[in-house]
Amino acid sequence: MASKQKFMEVMLEKQLTGHWVDRAICSWFWDQSIAQGDSFKHLPVIASPTHYLFQVNREGVTFLACTQVEMPPLMAIEFLCRVADVLSEYLGGLNEDLIKDNFVIVYELLDEMIDNGFPLTTEPNILREMIAPPNIVSKVLSVVTGNTSNMSNTLPGATGSCVPWRKTDLKHSSNEIYVDLVEEMDATINRVYRNSQLPKASDSSFFMLLRDGVLVKCEIYGEVQVNSHLSGLPDLTLSFANTSILNDVRFHPCVRLRPWESNQILSFVPPDGQFKLMSYRIKKLKSTPIYVKPQITSDSGTCRISLLVGIRNDPGKAIDDINVQFQLPPRVLSADLTSNYGTVNILSNKTCTWSIGRMPKDKTPSMTGTLVLETGVERLHVFPTFLVGFKILGVALSGLKIEKLDFKNLPTRPYKGFRALTRQKCDFYSYPSRILGNGRIINRTQKLFCVMRNSSCGQSRVFSRNFNGINPMGTSKRGFRVIASVASDFRNHSTSIEKTRVNNDKNFERIYVQGGFNAKKPLGLENADLDEHAATGQHEKVESVKEGEESQTVKEAWKLLENAVVKYCGSPIGTLAANDPNDKLPLNYDQVFIRDFIPSALAFLLKGEKEIVRNFLLHTLQLQSWEKTVDCYSPGQGLMPASFKVRTVPLDDNKYEEVLDPDFGESAIGRVAPVDSGLWWIILLRAYGKITGDYGLQERVDVQTGIKLIINLCLSDGFDMFPSLLVTDGSCMIDRRMGIHGHPLEIQCWIASRKDPSTSSDEALFYSALRCSHELLSLDDGSKNLVNAINNRLSALSFHIREYYWVDMKKINEIYRYKTEEYSTEATNKFNIYPEQIPHWLMDWIPEEGGYLIGNLQPAHMDFRFFTLGNLWSIVSSLSTPKQNEAILNLIEAKWYDLVGLMPLKICYPALESEDWRIITGSDPKNTPWSYHNGGSWPTLLWQFTLACIKMNRLDLAKKAVDSAEKRLGVDQWPEYYDTRYGKFTGKQARLYQTWTIAGFLTSKMLLENPETASLLFWEEDYDLLENCVCALKKSGRKKCSRGAAKSQILV
Repeated sequence: MASKQKFMEVMLEKQLTGHWVDRAICSWFWDQSIAQGDSFKHLPVIASPTHYLFQVNREGVTFLACTQVEMPPLMAIEFLCRVADVLSEYLGGLNEDLIKDNFVIVYELLDEMIDNGFPLTTEPNILREMIAPPNIVSKVLSVVTGNTSNMSNTLPGATGSCVPWRKTDLKHSSNEIYVDLVEEMDATINRVYRNSQLPKASDSSFFMLLRDGVLVKCEIYGEVQVNSHLSGLPDLTLSFANTSILNDVRFHPCVRLRPWESNQILSFVPPDGQFKLMSYRIKKLKSTPIYVKPQITSDSGTCRISLLVGIRNDPGKAIDDINVQFQLPPRVLSADLTSNYGTVNILSNKTCTWSIGRMPKDKTPSMTGTLVLETGVERLHVFPTFLVGFKILGVALSGLKIEKLDFKNLPTRPYKGFRALTRQKCDFYSYPSRILGNGRIINRTQKLFCVMRNSSCGQSRVFSRNFNGINPMGTSKRGFRVIASVASDFRNHSTSIEKTRVNNDKNFERIYVQGGFNAKKPLGLENADLDEHAATGQHEKVESVKEGEESQTVKEAWKLLENAVVKYCGSPIGTLAANDPNDKLPLNYDQVFIRDFIPSALAFLLKGEKEIVRNFLLHTLQLQSWEKTVDCYSPGQGLMPASFKVRTVPLDDNKYEEVLDPDFGESAIGRVAPVDSGLWWIILLRAYGKITGDYGLQERVDVQTGIKLIINLCLSDGFDMFPSLLVTDGSCMIDRRMGIHGHPLEIQCWIASRKDPSTSSDEALFYSALRCSHELLSLDDGSKNLVNAINNRLSALSFHIREYYWVDMKKINEIYRYKTEEYSTEATNKFNIYPEQIPHWLMDWIPEEGGYLIGNLQPAHMDFRFFTLGNLWSIVSSLSTPKQNEAILNLIEAKWYDLVGLMPLKICYPALESEDWRIITGSDPKNTPWSYHNGGSWPTLLWQFTLACIKMNRLDLAKKAVDSAEKRLGVDQWPEYYDTRYGKFTGKQARLYQTWTIAGFLTSKMLLENPETASLLFWEEDYDLLENCVCALKKSGRKKCSRGAAKSQILV
């Protein structure tokens, strides 16, 4: 039934089953609506004495359905929404007059859309073929011929097709498709009183300030809208750059579920014309693009109001259609309001509208005025709620980005168009009522899809990262709300089903018990160490910080980081490796290291300061061309320096000049060239473009040339048979003999000793740099061959690492049963690994649910140590499969005290001890067991760990690690590393006020505060890589490599 609320008139009624429902139920419904007021019309499900009622309100028309049997409430609400959408699209709007003028069409549509109480045909494209939309010609013909039916005599051809949403044999003169990201922000901000004091009755006046108010809620409701005009039966694949930020998603029936579940890509055969491919919700955003600052003073029967609107976070595009609405309090008699920009209108119902339009660049819009109160009212006690609306073209505030759109089964290549739009619209509800089903703010009608699959009706799919079975998107209007009065019980406006959803969320929360994750003591846990640490209590004081405020530790860290900035010719160019004022022998810690600056650069970029990073990238690029010679031998042309120092050179006439003095390894321990610096430089270049949007830097000719030189150096041919990068011992972060010669999992370069700017190349870091280069290089005749080489290496390297470096309980058992000395292309034990190499500690240590990538692999040798950096970057870069990513974090969680302990995180586990330490390290006094690179704890690993956790939706682990570090770092003066098995003591030779320790902590904090920004720094799985194996392209007698094994892991 559809009825007009204004006159409480039943306009249309249709009985759907054999059981007759008396119209008296409508009278009961109207009585309840009058008695309960506005709150009643936002209840999607209503229990009457005899029936369950479902209602949807659109444009003053109420769609009401009733049942006496148990059924999924979402199905009824979805169907009512679909009916409203179809009618609005057919009739060109939705009101009483249109419905009455087109009774026949409305009844015909209902006959086709539902059969015996079950949804049947709800796809608009099919309905148009069956029932012609009304137009002037059809109305004239109906009058002339007397035939009022618009029904077609034949069934649409698609009704018997496997894609019932698409016509058969479609042909278009021009193939084109447009994809729009349309997002709507729903935010609520509570007021904060000045000096945190509530007004007293004796106060003659008081002020209210909201710009720094508490952000109660900030969510994005988005849609992927498609306008497709493609011939034939096209098969499309749409992928996003950062799907990890999505919380709840729902799809058009054309979307295949398996590709999304496995790889978060949308694979579909599109309907013809406009349709909504997908809707989603993103929760817990940290800020809004604009702020509203109201100030109210009330005294002596008047109230003075001042309102400022400005930009809080510049989205990079113009903010249009800004308007502010608020309801004048009931005790206000009259109002005199003016503005310095825009127009102010006050309606008869005391609704005030301030229309600003586009945000001006030369002034801050403000509105001031006086409110006159009723006689006898001294001061105002009820304050207005300010509702703000705006629109931003070309920007999706959530950070969601379309990566690519691929086509199959098309005769010609179509035109592709992408747009983004963020908008908000105001309403007059202080708090939104949550109504199940999907709501709409934008002007055009929303298309929804029913939840039953019957005949040609597709199934609406609802997914939630919070394990919700119900889509919480509401049908109420949404807007950015600045609340000038504290809310009491806005949760009570939610439906009972919504409350069930919230309770279900709690059921899935992880609960941690003090003392660890398991009831039993972890293997090798030294209770004495932990108990002693807890007894001292020196680091256990937790600072009480209000939401939105920086802790003292964070403030101190920013001050130290800014003090470490190095300037060249008056401009910032980098940060010192360490800035300890009490250190009289800084060695090379007073230089700017490429690898050390990465966390500092990210911290500055996330804070919005890009100048220092841009300067760093360009000046280090210039150093690449310097002549590098060690003992009359010059390394490759693309080598980047490990570090540089700003020196002052005297000139004539008592003048001085600043110059950059680079170190390419000439002064390093072992004289090892820093290959890793170039890889980190490429990774930082990509991050700079992603965060700032300044893609012009990476398109410069000199920058493109620098990338090519670095990658050519890494991809140069040699004798090696495998795609991993061969490096020497001491060439990475582990700058001394630690047994990593060969193909180490990590280029652990960035923790290299400042005495040895090392050069090793972690395969995870190498893979990350290759993926960056794949994105950054401009495709032209000069780079085509290099891009192809990058693609081939990426494919081969991903397979090699996933296949041969991965160990878990199953893999270890397989190695345990290896046969040796196999001579065959079919050999299982390809590297001739002896089972006796499996260390005893590993058999007892590896958990059943976890796994990791080993540290190194060579013929007849596997280094089973766990190297943290390599495993974390394997997650970040998607070098490992999604299933492997989860297993790595499961391992860290299960072995928390071994890998994190009292200070995150171990550089490697376990440490080399006894004879192993003497033989492999040469009795190195700095790398004694559980110190420095031999099992020491490095706080700078925090930001990589945080990034990996955010990608895998394990923020709980990241927060736990960051909280643990925050308790100690400031007290311990920000040391470089920690010693002992659980990181109890500051490293015996650790530098204090280590910059990357400081910057890594700050970057972790900012990533946790805005997890959506992390998606700019990590990579999702590139599905195309699994199809590009070079082996698969060569037809030979040898067996092709098992790409299917790697691919099957992706699809898990």
